[in-house]
Amino acid sequence: MWASLRCYLDTEEHRDVSTLKDKIQALNRETEYWLCYEVGGVFEWSWTLRDFEQFLIDLVVQPEIACAIMGCYTDLYISCGAIYPLIGAMADELGIDVLNPLQPRVAGMGAARIKREFGNRLSFYGAVDIQQTLPRGALQEVRAEAQERCRVLGRGGGYICASAHYIQADTPLENIVAMYTAPRELSAS
Repeated sequence: MWASLRCYLDTEEHRDVSTLKDKIQALNRETEYWLCYEVGGVFEWSWTLRDFEQFLIDLVVQPEIACAIMGCYTDLYISCGAIYPLIGAMADELGIDVLNPLQPRVAGMGAARIKREFGNRLSFYGAVDIQQTLPRGALQEVRAEAQERCRVLGRGGGYICASAHYIQADTPLENIVAMYTAPRELSAS
């Protein structure tokens, strides 16, 4: 898909990634942990490839280009809330690969149930609570929740340990670090 879109994407010098591998390797020599901050969703990710103004024009004048670019991102489906009744159809009919986020405080979205029923078809992203645990929990509570999510959702692979949604401004940095640095033992089965 990407190859057919290359002719439409911005090729300005600031988008040159030829030295990116060397820069990442240099950073990896000096950095023990990485924190990733994700901004936006399918729309934002798509227009950054083409330029905002051009992408809006594409939506009207050449929608097949805009739709093709957005289509490259839609295997990771971003959904919020109590979507349990839709998960099977999203996997089977939409062909999603990753369910993001898993909100642990929402009815019907228990990690063990979701992993048991859909873990053979989907990978999971998120599930560390941003309503109570991350912003208000003690460090040990944050670590324990991250470990539990890895134990349950990581069983057999297919889990990206992260917050259930965007980390809010009232979240202590220490809790964010605790989530990402908690010791993890993933069950193989």
